[in-house]
Amino acid sequence: MPLLFRATTTARRLAERAPRLLREPPEWQTGLIPMDEAAPFDVIHRRAGATLRHYPKPSDMPQPAAAPRTPVVLVPPLSVHVGVYDLSRERSMVSYLQARGFDVYLVDWGRASRADDRRRLADYFAGLLPEMLNRVRVHSGRKRLSLHGWGGGGHFALCHAAMSAPDAIANLVLVATPIDYHHSGALGARVRRMAARGRRLREATGLVFGRMPPVLLHAPGWMSELALRWGPRDGPADGDDAAYAEETALRLRATGVQSHDGAAAYPGGFVADVIDHLWIDNALAAGRLPLRGSRVGLENVRVPILVVTGQRDQQATPAATRALADVVSSRDLSFLDIDAGHVGALTGEAAARESWPRIADWLCAHDRPRR
Repeated sequence: MPLLFRATTTARRLAERAPRLLREPPEWQTGLIPMDEAAPFDVIHRRAGATLRHYPKPSDMPQPAAAPRTPVVLVPPLSVHVGVYDLSRERSMVSYLQARGFDVYLVDWGRASRADDRRRLADYFAGLLPEMLNRVRVHSGRKRLSLHGWGGGGHFALCHAAMSAPDAIANLVLVATPIDYHHSGALGARVRRMAARGRRLREATGLVFGRMPPVLLHAPGWMSELALRWGPRDGPADGDDAAYAEETALRLRATGVQSHDGAAAYPGGFVADVIDHLWIDNALAAGRLPLRGSRVGLENVRVPILVVTGQRDQQATPAATRALADVVSSRDLSFLDIDAGHVGALTGEAAARESWPRIADWLCAHDRPRR
C-alpha cells in the first residue's frame, strides 16, 4: 500500500505545518471585497445542519411589470461561505435577481463536523436537496423550480434533475461546474494521473475508497484554506492584473477567511465518493450519477440548461463544462464563457456585467405560466 502510505505521511506533515502556514498571510490577501450588511432573509427550514433561506423582496425595490413566476433556488457547493452570493450593496447576486422580479431561495449546507463523516455525495442531491426543494414548493406555492448551481452545487442540481419527476424542475443554470474531470486543463492532467494510480491500486488490492472507514478521509477546513492560499491560481499571477486580484479576494470571501469563520470541513464519505466516482471513474463524463448501483443516468435530464464558465477557471475549464452536451438529453442547451476565474464566474465583476443579465434574461425567456 505505498500510495496510501505516502498520502497518509503527506497529510500528517501538512497537519503539523498547517497552523504556521495559516498564520502567514500570502501577499495576495490584500484588496478584500468590502462586507456590507447582508440582504434580509428568513430561514424557513432546517435539517441536519443545513438551512433553507428565503429572501423577501424589499418593499422599496422597484419590480418589473411582468415578474417571472418560477422561483430560483441557489445551490452552492459544500464548504463555502454563502455570503459570496451577497457581497455588498453594489455586488449582490441575490439583490440583482430580486430586482429582476425573481423569488429567491438559497440552500446553506452549514458546517460539517466529524459526526457527519458517514454522509455521502448522494445524501445531498438525493436526500437533503429534495427535502429543501419541497419546502420551497410549499412556501412559494409553485411546483416547478429553477435551480442555479455553482461548482459542486451544480453537480447537486444536475444529479437531482436526473432523478426528478419530469415537471418538477423548470430550468438549470450551471456555473463553473466541471463534468469531465480528466480534461480540465492542468488540473485535469493531475486528476488523470491520480486516477490511473487509483485504478491500479483498485485492481491490485480491491481497494475502493467508499469502503474505507469515512473518518480516515475526513478533510478538515484547514486543508481547504491551504489549497486556497498555496494552490494553483486562476489566470496569470500578475500584480497588475485586476481580474486576478479580484479572484483571489473573492476566494477569501468564499471560504470564510475574510469573515474569520474559516473554511468548513468535508465529510469523509463525501470525499470518498468524489475520489471514486468523479476523479477515478469520471462518472459524470460517462453520463452516470455518482451513486453506486444507480440505474438513472444523466440522459434523463431534458430541461433547458444554461452553462456559465470562467475562461480563467482551472477547476472547471470550458472543455470540462462543455462535456455536458454529450451526456444529457436537453434540446435547449446554451453556453456562456466570461473572463473570470472559478469564484469570479459566480460573483465577480465580469459576472455582474455579463452573466447575471444573461442568466436573468434566459430564465425570463423560459418562464412558463404553469404552476
